[in-house]
Amino acid sequence: MGSDKTPSWRPKDHADSIEAARGTIRESLSALRNLEQLLRSLRVGPRALVSMIPDVVASCEPLTSAFHELSDAIVAGLPPARTALLRLEQETSPGIEPLCSELSGFAARPMNARNRLLLQGLVEEQAGMLQSASDLFGLLGSALWSRRVPISVREVVGDVCRGTEPVSGVAEGVRVSVEASIADVEVLCSPSSLASFLVHAVRWMIRLDPDCVPHVCINREHGCSPALIVGPPAQLGEPRWVVGRRTLGAVSECLKAAGQALGLDVTLETQPNRLTLLLSYRDTSPEEPRA
Repeated sequence: MGSDKTPSWRPKDHADSIEAARGTIRESLSALRNLEQLLRSLRVGPRALVSMIPDVVASCEPLTSAFHELSDAIVAGLPPARTALLRLEQETSPGIEPLCSELSGFAARPMNARNRLLLQGLVEEQAGMLQSASDLFGLLGSALWSRRVPISVREVVGDVCRGTEPVSGVAEGVRVSVEASIADVEVLCSPSSLASFLVHAVRWMIRLDPDCVPHVCINREHGCSPALIVGPPAQLGEPRWVVGRRTLGAVSECLKAAGQALGLDVTLETQPNRLTLLLSYRDTSPEEPRA
């Protein structure tokens, strides 16, 4: 949940242009992923690859305007997201802006083994970057525009932290541990928003420490509000898996902005790596009285 499916957004203003921008990003990513798969296949010859490049270029040409369209819409609804989106633009622009000209350059070269490997490296790098940016736009858009309903935090944790390793051609499993008999808390939120938040909290930790095994738990030591914590490895916990993709440096600012959109307090500590999300709603665990 929150990482494999496109969430449903319900913006009050400019819904058509927002959806068009999302569609452009999806189509560009799909075109790059398709080309990436063909480049890896020894059955696909040079002529077929070269013939595909103009279509991929056409799909990627509107990317910059789509990014600006989404960024402007998010900032209009959530001004504190401006810092996160400026950071995201700084990380993605150097790759996105010259992408079409670089792809077109390969169409004009002989598609020998060396150029094929160079093209494959370019496509893999830019597809990974675009996927990461799309995921972060999804985190912010879902927090801002998804419909909120009472949901169980424990159920969302169970959906995100899976019992078996994810199998995907573009993502690998990240090992996490989940508190045994994790307490339940009911919050007013969209399932996709909280799921995306949890996934990116894990990715934030892995970015800081690639060898760590993040631990997910509910902590009751924050006054009246329980807290969902993704923190350093713990001795006790059930082994689980989260869909792992590379993330960008803007993830920390995006997590803070998403928390503001959800009306929840977010604290990120880098020593030790730990993210705390205060859940200021109803505790539904049977052993504790309801607020």
